[in-house]
Amino acid sequence: MAPELAGWFEMREDFERNGPAGRTQEALDTFRRLSRRYSDTRFHHRYEAWQKAKATPGGAPQIVFSTYVLPHSYTFFGTAAGGGNQ
Repeated sequence: MAPELAGWFEMREDFERNGPAGRTQEALDTFRRLSRRYSDTRFHHRYEAWQKAKATPGGAPQIVFSTYVLPHSYTFFGTAAGGGNQ
């Protein structure tokens, strides 16, 4: 992640948590400039993912592995699926 984008995420989180009161004019101008630059939806999704990753213990996103038992017989695949003719 680019350092500017990471800085924007931290600034945005701080503004959302504490609001703009008491900030310098420079900080407000920077927030406004970066808000415009990163206003696209894809950055919003990355911000949400960044927040979730921070909330996960160890700072790493959780990886989930799922399997499903299919209720159908796939014997027509024969040996191509490694199951033979069961």
